[in-house]
Amino acid sequence: QKFFQGAIDTSFVSPTLSPETTDAIKMVTNDQMTNLYVLDRGQKRLLMINKTGQLLGQITSQQWTDLQDVAIDEPQKKAYVLSGAIVYEITLP
Repeated sequence: QKFFQGAIDTSFVSPTLSPETTDAIKMVTNDQMTNLYVLDRGQKRLLMINKTGQLLGQITSQQWTDLQDVAIDEPQKKAYVLSGAIVYEITLP
């Protein structure tokens, strides 16, 4: 559920994910971003969801064996994913 000013915001509908998220460790967004990003360690993926709840896409990698963190630079269309001691730079769609 999404809350806005202390009340449930019914304009946000949680996306249907397949496979389901099993270990979401970080969610990134702010008032300047157009989307929200969820790092799912269990499925080795980065989910991109708009602020109304529509799944825009996902990025996966079998190399992401120890996901730790993610940083998003929307203006530059970049994501920086930390897996173990390696930082992966990814171009966002």
